[in-house]
Amino acid sequence: KKIFPYADVIVSTWEKEDADTLTAIRESGATVVTSKSPAIRGWGNVNMQIVSAAAGIKEAKRQGAEYVLKQRTDQRIYNAITLEMMVAMLAHFPPGKKSNQKKRILFGNAGPALTPYWMSEILFGDINDIAEYYEVSEIPTDKADYSTLIIESFLPANYLMRKGWKLDWTVKLTINVRFSF
Repeated sequence: KKIFPYADVIVSTWEKEDADTLTAIRESGATVVTSKSPAIRGWGNVNMQIVSAAAGIKEAKRQGAEYVLKQRTDQRIYNAITLEMMVAMLAHFPPGKKSNQKKRILFGNAGPALTPYWMSEILFGDINDIAEYYEVSEIPTDKADYSTLIIESFLPANYLMRKGWKLDWTVKLTINVRFSF
């Protein structure tokens, strides 16, 4: 709230979080949304991210948000004009024809060039696009069945497949996706 006093801040966390901590967050001006922790955390805590992000985005929609910036609470953005810059980028750089999105989804970084479909956990975009990004079924196991695909690749790849992309897991297509997404 100090850097973005005009922005509604929503902290999506767990029902079992410390009550004093949640009170302090509310008193700082943020809305707190709590969810029941998933029975299975999923490898890399993927289910935790899916449930928490979806709950926060649902609250942002309820509040009438047009855009959403999703990030973890241990990450920071210090530039006071970042949100304005991101909205301007969405206006100036429409999504590629194959994206089937309202607007682009901006990521904090696109990760290692040779890791297919890797996108960071900081993302910004039209609230409907971001909500759809997190419309993912929870992973049914904590085991290594899914470990060949890191979380930063799993969520974007899953979203792309639901948008009609045929993924071939090559660097060439990954770069093409990054220009369209």
